[in-house]
Amino acid sequence: MTATHVPISEHDDLVGDVRAHLRLAAGKDLAEMLMVAAGNAEEGAARHDPRLDDANLADLMAALRAAQAVAVEELPVTFTRGDILLGFRAMAALLRAWSQTAAQRATWSGILDDRREQARIFRNDLHNVVLAETIGRRLAARRQAVVEGLAQLGEPFFPEVRAPSALTVFD
Repeated sequence: MTATHVPISEHDDLVGDVRAHLRLAAGKDLAEMLMVAAGNAEEGAARHDPRLDDANLADLMAALRAAQAVAVEELPVTFTRGDILLGFRAMAALLRAWSQTAAQRATWSGILDDRREQARIFRNDLHNVVLAETIGRRLAARRQAVVEGLAQLGEPFFPEVRAPSALTVFD
């Protein structure tokens, strides 16, 4: 994974971490940021501490919608649009569950378990994208090293001194 700097949230907790990662998902490390956000949403819903208030829930849902719009356009074709939407639906359900009381969450029956597992599948798929991107970066670095090695050889790849033109030979 890359060493993307995530700003410390104003809450310095899971709520702020989910918010920060969802907002960063519009950047270059989309899959990684979504993967971390999904994991934190899953953990927050499981811990249920701190309970999300209405303002935090609304803010996180807005960040989730913005990240979804980017993900639908930018995630690799290994994701179907249906997989992406299902993953975001699961994350939204976890955020809603995180904002509810234990009594409210008890009415979800097995649905919350389903959403938690769907979010986990989404997170695992995102992790696969992150791994593939990491492999691609290493491959590109190795290719660049080969090109730079060839450039150091000089001729015939990159002649340092050009042959004289026909005009200069007869001058």
